[in-house]
Amino acid sequence: MTKLVNRIALFVFIGVAVTAWITYHEEMDIVVPYLKQVFLAIAIFMFILLFLKANYRWQASYLAKKAPNSFIISGQGIKKAIVYEGINIGFYAYLSIMLLLYVNEGFIIGILIGLYFLEGFINLVQNMFSSGYRTLIQENAITIVSNYITIIPMKEIVKIESSHRDIRFLDKNNKTYLLDIDSIKAEQHETFIGQVKSIAKSKGIYCDVAFTRDDIHHG
Repeated sequence: MTKLVNRIALFVFIGVAVTAWITYHEEMDIVVPYLKQVFLAIAIFMFILLFLKANYRWQASYLAKKAPNSFIISGQGIKKAIVYEGINIGFYAYLSIMLLLYVNEGFIIGILIGLYFLEGFINLVQNMFSSGYRTLIQENAITIVSNYITIIPMKEIVKIESSHRDIRFLDKNNKTYLLDIDSIKAEQHETFIGQVKSIAKSKGIYCDVAFTRDDIHHG
């Protein structure tokens, strides 16, 4: 959900930026008809997506903190979240400022993009200080709640194995899900791996996850 919305937002906002750039440079003598109406329609559509994204992320973080069987994200996991979310909100901040300052027709959509920045920034800061970013492990799914939310459906998984610092989950359609063991606090590694093996055994899933003791306490 979050990845899909981010991808849609990226393509749409790049299109907005190109259109705004053409409009700003009047010497190009290119007129975009009904620009204000087009930007308004885009703003309404993207606001709906923002609402869905924000609701999905905030609910996931809230439930993750309440879940009895969750593993807190590590410092390394937080750093990755900061980098990935920082790229998104940096882009939103820059584009919002440019539209608000230089394109009269882009005022509404500039405000909207500013809301995308605000949602990402608040979500990141709030979850950093409240331990909302976690990995939940349940019988039917493993859910990674970070700036992106990844759900690994255990009923679809046929093979689990370790690969360098990742746990690799392969489903029936040969789709691979990767879980970075270092995204979980080091002192919880053994417990987490033990629970993964236990679920795999109960479901008859091939499982070969074997980190060395030095690996388990890595970082």
